[in-house]
Amino acid sequence: MLSKEGVFPEENVATFHKMVRYRNMLIHAYNGVDDSVTYGIYKKNLGDFETYINLIRKYIIQNPDNPKE
Repeated sequence: MLSKEGVFPEENVATFHKMVRYRNMLIHAYNGVDDSVTYGIYKKNLGDFETYINLIRKYIIQNPDNPKE
């Protein structure tokens, strides 16, 4: 949805989709999550979070009068 709205490019969709899937797994199966695996994923993929944040910021700055609901 955010890609369709121009918030981030199509090239980031697969990465962000994986992030959402992992987040959902954390929320629904927190008792079975290995903290070291989660830490490793965050450490290895920290740049993906930074990319996401920067793309959202860029969109907000470029579209200050265009709130989408």
